[in-house]
Amino acid sequence: MPELNGGVWATTGILAVYALELVLGSPSRAYYLVTSLAIVATVLVSWRLYHSLLLSALIGLCFALTTYDYVSYALSGGMIFPLVITFAVFYFYCQYELFRESDRSWLWWPLFAVSLLFYALSYEGWLDSFVLQWIVYPILVYLFYRRGDRPRMQRAIGILLAVSVVAAAYIVVKLGMSYKTLHSAGLEADTVFNYRRSYWLIALEDVIVNIITLFYTGLITYLPPQLFNFSMSSWYFGNDVIVGLQKGYHATHTHLVAYSHLFLWRFYAGIAFALFSLLYLKALRRLIHNLSPATLSFFVFMTMVLVGSPTHALVKTRPMHATPLLGYQVHVSIIGVTFLVCYSLYYLFMNARTRWPVYLLLSLFCINLGYCAVAKPSLLSHMSNLSGLGTYPLPFGRGR
Repeated sequence: MPELNGGVWATTGILAVYALELVLGSPSRAYYLVTSLAIVATVLVSWRLYHSLLLSALIGLCFALTTYDYVSYALSGGMIFPLVITFAVFYFYCQYELFRESDRSWLWWPLFAVSLLFYALSYEGWLDSFVLQWIVYPILVYLFYRRGDRPRMQRAIGILLAVSVVAAAYIVVKLGMSYKTLHSAGLEADTVFNYRRSYWLIALEDVIVNIITLFYTGLITYLPPQLFNFSMSSWYFGNDVIVGLQKGYHATHTHLVAYSHLFLWRFYAGIAFALFSLLYLKALRRLIHNLSPATLSFFVFMTMVLVGSPTHALVKTRPMHATPLLGYQVHVSIIGVTFLVCYSLYYLFMNARTRWPVYLLLSLFCINLGYCAVAKPSLLSHMSNLSGLGTYPLPFGRGR
């Protein structure tokens, strides 16, 4: 595992998986174990939240067949992300338990502290959830205050303060110890703060591009490869064929035609970001007018998707982000889009007057998951190659 270098910032992530490799005897066994843990964790947590076999089965199937972490076949450090997701969902679940009416709710405070420690030390992208909480909890504090629910309001403030203290300490230590070795100019994680003040406009545009790119990377996780993922022409024929078909016209700049196909997905991403933002505002208004399990669920899951990855958004635009490829960078969004899609299907099932259309929709969704599992790696490999990361091994050869 080459990524072991610098693994101090992923103690319970990279170092834990490396230890599992040594104990179990091979990387593949370690990967099977951490993937199984993520599936079991998400199924159990969803069951505890909603007590729905349908919902838990859908979520388990998603995490069993998802291709968001296919990059692990080319980048061994990607092996940690099923473990990161396991820590994340337990961390979120502990917070849920703190809001339940129970005589034993105080027992969840130490468990919350342990889950926060494991999650924070697994991957620096845990700070994405910190941003998520600073969006969700102030709204919940206001709603609890308006309802006169002081105990829950105080718990929300307590959780937010505790997480803020840990995040502040984490950032201060990280900046002091490794900023120059991990985020200095020219490195992969070179941040926009390294631009000089006269280049603030470049920094701003980099952040805007990153926000929409990372949002879209998570959003398309369960879309079939032929639907709004990328340029189908580029995938089916390749850039050389596209350029060759121009028959030499404006030869010095014909490569721009290939670039047009490379960035075609950004039209889809911009439309999706605008529409999703409008739906998000609608979900927020419904939550404010009616705080219920359904409105809160939709709001939280949509916030997770929309947040994407603030930590990666602050990194300069990199060639690897030319395509919506690196799902591991948006693990919070992956959790959010999985729960959002599955909860939406569950909500339709529970509120439908006629069940057969929902059964049909559920069947199509499950078929789509299986299809994506075998078909999407080819497109991911193509996008990875165009982004300069090389091709991925494919489960059924190079066929599409």
